[in-house]
Amino acid sequence: MIGRRIPLVLHATDHAIASLRIDPARVYVSGFSGGARLAQRVALAWPDLYSGSLQFAGSVVVGTHRLPPPPMELMTRFQDNTRVVMVSGNLDLPNRRNDAETREGLRALCVAGERGFGPARLDHWVPDGRAFARALEMLETPVTVDPVAQADCRRRLAETIAAELDAAKADADAARWTQAVDRLVALDDRFGGLAAPRSVEMARKILARRDGAGH
Repeated sequence: MIGRRIPLVLHATDHAIASLRIDPARVYVSGFSGGARLAQRVALAWPDLYSGSLQFAGSVVVGTHRLPPPPMELMTRFQDNTRVVMVSGNLDLPNRRNDAETREGLRALCVAGERGFGPARLDHWVPDGRAFARALEMLETPVTVDPVAQADCRRRLAETIAAELDAAKADADAARWTQAVDRLVALDDRFGGLAAPRSVEMARKILARRDGAGH
């Protein structure tokens, strides 16, 4: 499903840009429920194309096997420029909880443009015109980045990734192959491209050493 829908989104965006007078700094992707989760995936993968995602009643926690972060070059753009607006009704409890977890995860990954709210008396559905206008205002508001705080967040993130990679190497050096592989899999889910290329090189070496040892 994702493999079919994402190319359609990109094709529609390209067609709209080619056919209409669109400000390249105001290209957004949006959706409802499953479409909201797809919009988030697209915005995360193409932050050089989309300035934000507007998500109604749906989000994906970044840093799990369902959505690992992209490579550092793309993630940096996403961290500093992309607006991720999550709007789930206050009666839509599953998605409210998921949005809260998603927003917390994005903050941990130094994403400055995460924002959202819960319209009153709304279950799993799109909001009324007033709440929709509020969501659009959030989407249109540029990201404000505190350079000192952002640098500190990135430093802590890099230290965490390096520590996890060092722990995987220590497991491999001690021939704890299962632990080393499990740690790398968890690392890839949580940090994805942010841990590359060191994580990729380490995975190749660990698997080669494990297979050479007869395991």
